[in-house]
Amino acid sequence: ELPLHLAVECGAPPEVVNLLVAAHWLGITAVDQSGRTPLEILNDTEMLAMEDHKVVFDSLTRSQQTYDEIIRQHETEVDAMQTIHAKGLVGIRQEHDGDLQLEQEQQDNLVNEVDRLIELLAAAKQSNEIQQSKMDAVNAAETSWRDKNQMLKKRVSDLELRNQQETDRVRS
Repeated sequence: ELPLHLAVECGAPPEVVNLLVAAHWLGITAVDQSGRTPLEILNDTEMLAMEDHKVVFDSLTRSQQTYDEIIRQHETEVDAMQTIHAKGLVGIRQEHDGDLQLEQEQQDNLVNEVDRLIELLAAAKQSNEIQQSKMDAVNAAETSWRDKNQMLKKRVSDLELRNQQETDRVRS
């Protein structure tokens, strides 16, 4: 039990009750061991027949109404803030989702570009291998022609030498 409960139960003067309410505002709605608020304690007794207790009852009733109004205003403000927060959150989520989608598109474009470059690189490598194969064939043919040319030059040289020898023999 709070001091307010005891003061109401014992029939304390209105000034004492008002001081207790002012000192601990939440005591207006607090329940005692029996589950009663100070207003309910006062309402259950025959003390309301006395003028001072009617003043306390009226004061507690007004305090309870004021407390209830403050709580309602607070809840209304909290609801309004939650609504504003929810709307802001929806906007932030939409913006975030848009940013994520844009980022995903950019990543997809990069992946596609990398795939295209890999294909170009593979094609260039294959083309390089074909060119290298052709170069090897040309080099082999050139080597073969050089060898044949050398053989022909040697044969021509041998024939010229033989011809010279024949010419010299015929002259002699």
